[in-house]
Amino acid sequence: MFTGIITHIATVDSIEALTEGLDISFSCETASLHLEVGDSLSINGVCSTVVSFDSESFQIHYLKETCEKSTVQYLKLGDKVNIEGSLTPSSKMGGHFVSGHVDGMGSILSLENKDPWGVLRIRFDETLSPFFVYKGSVCIDGISLTLAKIEDGVLECHLIPHTLLSTILQFKKEGDSVNLECDMIGKYVLNAIDKGNLSV
Repeated sequence: MFTGIITHIATVDSIEALTEGLDISFSCETASLHLEVGDSLSINGVCSTVVSFDSESFQIHYLKETCEKSTVQYLKLGDKVNIEGSLTPSSKMGGHFVSGHVDGMGSILSLENKDPWGVLRIRFDETLSPFFVYKGSVCIDGISLTLAKIEDGVLECHLIPHTLLSTILQFKKEGDSVNLECDMIGKYVLNAIDKGNLSV
């Protein structure tokens, strides 16, 4: 479980193909992450298990399904990624509940810097539309953001300077793919309604 508040930016150091997935090493100062083998990290919004680490890097194994359903499949050497450690009972709840289970991918239509603010527009698969609510939460590449506008398969979020400078959004450009996770509570509510377990 995560909150969508990015604490570190790491760099893809190596990528090795496995029989059913990928072995990826990321370079990052790890002491402040307080890592142990088996810990969960959010990497661009994907819940990832640490299989090994040292003071300057950590290693993740990704299953084939994870690669196919997220932007893990597009990672290249030198790419930057957002990092967040898992939520603990004493953690600040600064964003919203994030599971790290990606619901789909979107494509950046535009990322405008309207000094000092940023405006991010992303096209998404409209099957996700029921889970997006005006002023509700969305997780984009692991970042907890507020939906400022949703229209015709496009969502819009407004960014403060801190968010731009402390995440990999500073490196993003038009056409780049991003991971999307819809609000967890909304998904559970709609699922209960669909199954007839909740009336409105």
